[in-house]
Amino acid sequence: MTIKISKQLLIAGTTRSQTNIENAKTILHECIHAYLFSKAANPTVGANFVTILNTMYPTPNEQHDFMYGKMIPTMQKVLGEIRDLVTTGPKRTILEAYTMHPTTNPMTSTSFNWLDFYKYISLSGLNETSCFKVDFPKDTDAQSLLNQYINAGKIELDR
Repeated sequence: MTIKISKQLLIAGTTRSQTNIENAKTILHECIHAYLFSKAANPTVGANFVTILNTMYPTPNEQHDFMYGKMIPTMQKVLGEIRDLVTTGPKRTILEAYTMHPTTNPMTSTSFNWLDFYKYISLSGLNETSCFKVDFPKDTDAQSLLNQYINAGKIELDR
């Protein structure tokens, strides 16, 4: 098993470069894959996770379903703990001044929320899961809010 992260994501200035916190999320996402694959290959180490993994989440897509359903709160926690290490105070202040719009008809507004931001960037890369498609159908307020958070981070946070 090989896990690859595109250099274009990690290097600033490329057309696909990410913010530092998005890079952290990508590395965390790939670490979860690596852990799940290693548990499948080494079932005697730790809990008998291999049975669960092989019966419930044997493919990368099913691992994404597992991440969506079980790992987002953990990813939010980790991203919250490292936020100040991968972002700057001035950029955070700008982002915290953003107004988000959860609905468009009627238009509603709410302040930027870090926990929501961590959730939405953690969902990046999981958009092909069945859960994502149910929770964020195309052209809905839910998808719009997710995109607002992701775009705000891309615009304001350090690359």
